[in-house]
Amino acid sequence: MARHSSQQDLQIAVITSEDLHRNRSNISVGGVSIVQLSYLSEREAVGNPSKEFTKFPEDKDLLSRFQVACIIVNRMIGTGIFESPTTIIQQDRNIGGSLILWSLGFIASMAGTLMYVEYGLTIPRRKMAGAVQAVPRSGGELNYLKFLAKRPKYMAICTFGFIFILVGNSAANCVSFGVHVLAAAGINDPRKGTVQGIALGAAWLVSLLHALGRMFGVHLNSAFAVTKVSMLLMIIILGFMVLNNHTEHLHRDPLSYTNLNRKTSFKELGTGDHAGGFAASYLNIIFTCGGWNQANYMIVVPIPKDGNFTSGKSVVEEFFRLTIGQAWNEGRSIQLMDACLAVSSLGNVIVTTFTAARVKQEIAKEGILPFSLVFAKNVNIIEWAIKKFKRSEQVAEPVETEGNTPERAKIEPIPFPALVLHCVFSTILILASICVPQSKDAYPLLVSIYTYPIDAMVAISLSLGIIWMRSTRSSGWNTYSTSNRWFSLATAIVVFVANVFPVVALWIPEALGSSVPWYIVPTIGCSLLLGGVVYCLIFRFAVPLFLGGAVLEVIRDPVIGIDGEGNSVQLGEMVYHKWSVPEDADLPYHNGHDAEIEPRSSIDMSIVDIATIHVGNRKGYFDANLATLANSDYSTYIVDFTFASYGVDVPASIEVLMSKKADSSVSDLTTVVLAGLKLLKNDHDTSSAAMVAKLATYVIPMANWMIAMIEDALPSGID
Repeated sequence: MARHSSQQDLQIAVITSEDLHRNRSNISVGGVSIVQLSYLSEREAVGNPSKEFTKFPEDKDLLSRFQVACIIVNRMIGTGIFESPTTIIQQDRNIGGSLILWSLGFIASMAGTLMYVEYGLTIPRRKMAGAVQAVPRSGGELNYLKFLAKRPKYMAICTFGFIFILVGNSAANCVSFGVHVLAAAGINDPRKGTVQGIALGAAWLVSLLHALGRMFGVHLNSAFAVTKVSMLLMIIILGFMVLNNHTEHLHRDPLSYTNLNRKTSFKELGTGDHAGGFAASYLNIIFTCGGWNQANYMIVVPIPKDGNFTSGKSVVEEFFRLTIGQAWNEGRSIQLMDACLAVSSLGNVIVTTFTAARVKQEIAKEGILPFSLVFAKNVNIIEWAIKKFKRSEQVAEPVETEGNTPERAKIEPIPFPALVLHCVFSTILILASICVPQSKDAYPLLVSIYTYPIDAMVAISLSLGIIWMRSTRSSGWNTYSTSNRWFSLATAIVVFVANVFPVVALWIPEALGSSVPWYIVPTIGCSLLLGGVVYCLIFRFAVPLFLGGAVLEVIRDPVIGIDGEGNSVQLGEMVYHKWSVPEDADLPYHNGHDAEIEPRSSIDMSIVDIATIHVGNRKGYFDANLATLANSDYSTYIVDFTFASYGVDVPASIEVLMSKKADSSVSDLTTVVLAGLKLLKNDHDTSSAAMVAKLATYVIPMANWMIAMIEDALPSGID
């Protein structure tokens, strides 16, 4: 999250009821500020096993633009940018084909970046002050897939969550770090398990460093990003020096020119593994991330044009040997290369651990994991350790007063349980890599296992979503998204084609000269996808059956404020999870999330749950008629929240709530909805319809489902 105006500058909305802290969206309690509302929400969740409140950092601890850029750079510049060229040249056996693949990868990566920017600026959507606005939230693809695939219920969340929990970690770069640390120390043929031991140490050490504090990990990430950019600049400069022969001691072979000559660059084209080899090459380029692959154009300049690296050498090794090695010492230059690769790998481990732990926290907030609220927590591990060490009693909580603002901790809490979860599965994959016959093949295998389902398959799903929404007027995407429609559509098509190719072509048999069979990666990728589907079916049907018919209610209730520039920003979130048996089995309880609730056009039910609310502006008081929502508590909740949202001053002597049951044999609920809408519009003009639109964003899931139906009917022009 980039730095914005301080939280003291946030607009404060005052409400009249002191009991409405249950809903925190851009409101405050009894005239207190949103900062105090966050504090009250945090206290509310203490000791409640069904609630967890996560608050965002204060202004002083928000990420600056430079720190955000360092996170992106550190993630993009990993080990792959140095090791992928070797794999790619081994597979297509020609410099020209490799450069074309890098160019296509660059175009696809830019298209993917633009697609992700469009999603990020449009989802999630909330209605604030009567207008639809995008309020960014952590989670990335989780939010986008959840928006696109609302049905089958839980399918998108469970599938992505299952795959990301298992393979969305830093195991690949931890293994690479182990390999290159040993090589830098002169150990080129380590004993089996030695690499994995160092990799485990790296994974645990980085997790521990992040656990010490959020900003500690941020500053460490920035330092590694600057170091890695400096290394890339060195490689680019050396490549240009060799290309132009502006060197006295460095390699000056004519290959510096023939490698980039169109007559010789494609000499070996067709001698490799064709589609399968190109697919595997492109999959590595996806992982490497385009945009920084210009350095790879310079790496191939002084390399032998036959591209034969099956003897254990690599592209980057030859680059260092033929440049720095000519002026210094070949052996030492190779060790320097391994040291650079180790630094690059460790930097990628640092940023991946930082970001992936937060995605896992968002997955836990969806309620699909065992002990989800535990993994959704933010924990200040240092303060906890100090309290345990001193064995002191917890300091009494400050007394609530209107002007009392809680003192924030000096060290911001971090998603420690999710961090532990991340470290556990990194450990499992690192240990599993011991089964790979050759240590050098462990890194590309782990990379492909991550890239195939998470990068390629998810990109296909998101691009199809854009194509469908841009082609369908009823989706409303053309209205909500600020991107140009045709440019967005073209970008999505590029991403789709670029990612379908490796996903399909990897099933073509090939001989890569690797100790890992060709079918392992696509088989594991599809197995993970199938595992996510099975996990969803178990979670949706088997778990409720085991719990005696209980359904899961998940409410993610955000604290949203307005910054100094008028933008909506999320400052915290109350997460509510509860498994419970519905009071009335005939009622359409929705097992799921408020964000996934959709209007229905037809349903058989004996009790019609329609809320008809109208405001007497001229009379100066609030009047409400409600068809009960299963029980009067839900009806009261809607009315109370309406008071808060509109600031209606209601005299205590006036009875403001009338709840009644209404039996109906009407099977088409749309008829009843339209009748309710007419009642609203005929009562007090458009104020009632505006209230319904406002309520559709904030009320509990049951009410949200019903009011959305009324809102859907508004464009039909009913008078």
